[in-house]
Amino acid sequence: MISFRKVGLVRSESGATAIEFALIAPVLVFILCGSFELTQAITASRKTAVLSRTISDFVSQTKRSATLSSSDLSAIAQASTAVMYPFPVNGSNLSVTVESIYTPIGSTGTSKVQWTYAWHPDTGTLTPYTSGNEPDSTYDGIEGKSVIKCTVAYHYTPVFGKLLASLKLDQVTLSQDTMMAPRSGSNVKVEGQS
Repeated sequence: MISFRKVGLVRSESGATAIEFALIAPVLVFILCGSFELTQAITASRKTAVLSRTISDFVSQTKRSATLSSSDLSAIAQASTAVMYPFPVNGSNLSVTVESIYTPIGSTGTSKVQWTYAWHPDTGTLTPYTSGNEPDSTYDGIEGKSVIKCTVAYHYTPVFGKLLASLKLDQVTLSQDTMMAPRSGSNVKVEGQS
């Protein structure tokens, strides 16, 4: 019987493993990078939710006899941004809005914004209620009570953002709304509120 090896009909397989690795390596690197980016994005999303809860929790803990000032609200927001670590926090990628939404007695569920505080890491402004500044129609308040609503928007930039620019994934906006009732009293007052 004639052996195919002796005749040379079977070729050498010594380079087959290297070629297979060269073909599969880019796929493995893509999966690894994708897993890393997905984990980072989920972590940033969770931290955005925790930041919103933390700020609304701090504001809702205001004592009944206390009145918050603009600097108090700024200090709460500034201290709470430690929650976002290790993600960068600056004026271009984070915005925080805190509102007190009150439903007057006898108003048949029509809620009004008592005050709004918009905060960026660079600035913070307190805005009193103005006409047309009603909350979302989906909020049905309890008469005589208020809620603190905190909205956080964080612009997450992926580590491999330049590679994802063609897919328009080079920056993703993560946002979270949280509502909490004041823990002491029916509403939270701020300086200058009538």
